Amino acid sequence: MAPSCPGNERSAALNSFGNCLQVAEVADKAIQYDPKNSYARNNKGVALIGPGNYTEALKAVEMSIGLKPENALAWSNKGVVLRLQGRYEYAILATVQALKYDPRNVLIWYNKARYAALNG
Repeated sequence: MAPSCPGNERSAALNSFGNCLQVAEVADKAIQYDPKNSYARNNKGVALIGPGNYTEALKAVEMSIGLKPENALAWSNKGVVLRLQGRYEYAILATVQALKYDPRNVLIWYNKARYAALNG
């Protein structure tokens, strides 16, 4: 679970309702409050996926990983962005990294298999 920080819980909740622009705004506020908050940067990346801003989404999740390399969710989301860009081999590699930190996460295993199938 992400550490308590203004905006973290709110951005995650908004994201579950599909309010991408609001999530990005809230994540930006959390990042201003704590620039080293890996979870806020990951939330921003996820928010940017919705409107199709994959380049910026990838930058955000990579910054999240840079701040906290063991953040399995950020690695998983990196895989999502790479898949959406059609970069299946790299998406698989990102899920492998995610599984190093969260080997019991069924969604990550599912995504890894899905990306492998798409990769042919």
